[in-house]
Amino acid sequence: MSTPVTKGKYGFAITAFLSVCVLASCVSAFDYTKKHLDPLAATAPDIAGLVMGYARHHPQKATELDDVELVREAAAFRDAMTPEPDNYLDPYKHVLVRGTISGVILVCTKQGDRALFEDARCTDALDRAYYANNEKPACAFSIEVEKVCPAH
Repeated sequence: MSTPVTKGKYGFAITAFLSVCVLASCVSAFDYTKKHLDPLAATAPDIAGLVMGYARHHPQKATELDDVELVREAAAFRDAMTPEPDNYLDPYKHVLVRGTISGVILVCTKQGDRALFEDARCTDALDRAYYANNEKPACAFSIEVEKVCPAH
């Protein structure tokens, strides 16, 4: 009769190793590639509109918040006003999202060390897709709304 793998001198170690291998293969890591960033970039105008709407309803508070808090507050406000909140920013949990009351969204690495893409609400296409060109600029706003959105 053979001894099961989970018993004996090395049984626990083998079981632990196999468990880690199985878990690691089931969880896909987020990386800053087109596969993960294209879907986020497609919804950037929606986030910008959300922030602008929040700023219209809460102008004083919106000007007091920093650009990360502004996006979070806008999403929380939306979720509070929705009968079935859906954690609007959940798809963005692996990145840092910054926004302005004028409708510019900047998405950076989670650590905030480089920009991934930037978009102004007033334009139809994504304005700057740094990740698509392997550019690695600092996580800083570069869109000048007055130049990109003439009617602003």
